Amino acid sequence: MPVIKLIISEILKAVPIDGHETIYRDKDISGFSLKVTPTNKKIFFFQYRVGGRKGIGRKIKIGNFPSIRPDDARKVASGYAGDLAHNIDPREQIKRETVAKLKSHANSFGKLFEEYATKQLSQNRSGKEVKQIFQREFLPKFRDRAIDSIERNEISREVNRIAERAPYAGNRALSHIKTFFRWAVGEGCLQGDPTAVMQKPFKGEIKRDRVLTSKESKHLWAQFGALKCKPLGDALKVLFLTAQRRDEVGTMRWEDVDLEKGLWVIPSSSAKNKTPHTVPLFGRALEIVKSQTKLVVDDKETGESFPSPYVFTTTGVTPISGWSKIKPLIEERLAANKTPVKDWRIHDLRRTASTNLGDMGYLDEEIGMLLNHHSRGVTAIYNRSKYLEKKRQMLEKWERKLLAIVS
Repeated sequence: MPVIKLIISEILKAVPIDGHETIYRDKDISGFSLKVTPTNKKIFFFQYRVGGRKGIGRKIKIGNFPSIRPDDARKVASGYAGDLAHNIDPREQIKRETVAKLKSHANSFGKLFEEYATKQLSQNRSGKEVKQIFQREFLPKFRDRAIDSIERNEISREVNRIAERAPYAGNRALSHIKTFFRWAVGEGCLQGDPTAVMQKPFKGEIKRDRVLTSKESKHLWAQFGALKCKPLGDALKVLFLTAQRRDEVGTMRWEDVDLEKGLWVIPSSSAKNKTPHTVPLFGRALEIVKSQTKLVVDDKETGESFPSPYVFTTTGVTPISGWSKIKPLIEERLAANKTPVKDWRIHDLRRTASTNLGDMGYLDEEIGMLLNHHSRGVTAIYNRSKYLEKKRQMLEKWERKLLAIVS
């Protein structure tokens, strides 16, 4: 079991050894550990024994990196270690605190939502939008209510009220409040989830098929180049050029890019379907990647400096974020220029690219391979090698067409 100091620079270098789940122990705090899964997911936890060296082993999850920063995880682990030093079982202490929460009417919807917004929504790319939905739709009704006093029929009335005004919004609102109540149960603030069996109020929701016109594509491309946050604007351009997913482009790492061969390997930890995916890079997309500044990050705990692993980043520590904030800004600028693009989403860039490839005569199987859609059986392995050159040809044709449109 490797022993390191669990700080940012070391955590970024921690990998699953030989492709297997690996536990890294902190060299300063006994029991403070980091689990690295085969898909490179990193989880802080605290492990200890009750009753001496031969006693019962227990683990307490602290949180996932980078959602929780190492210094915050360290404080939590230090607290657990302090409990043990005073012969207090951390897990039993958590149970006692949970019971106290359940008995306390100060455990209100509004108070818990503030905690939820800080711990969860602040790490979510659409967190600001979700927070606004709660402030507009649920907090006026439930803010001062004890969380365990809110009943299913009350929530249903509020959701149906939203759905009567805007059917799709009703479905989204239910999804968000269900996530909040599941979190409250997980935190020990609630014994049962009143939303567990609730169904979407609007059953007629159809799959989105929005494809941008050439004029709309040109207007959006111009705004990508005008964004003050260059990494974010460049990431949007690479997304459009390569037809890959937003978060896959946003979390691109230098170690996954071969600039000489023009290849970008999306690891399973970043791919939506958890399947590694190779994307050819050339022309404008490769130029954009090469133009990104390689940031250097200073570790405040050690005073050491290390290169950022991320291609598109403003902090060096985390990949770019703020997708939900940038869309309204782009729409404001489009409206100011009298070139509005109605009802568009970032995912429409990917759909527009794939639709154009279909119009060029490529088969669904070929486009699916480029988009990293699931394929089954032995042919899935064969096709990934067979279609690498095909993917390059497809992207070259799409880049020529897109650049002709936006120029």
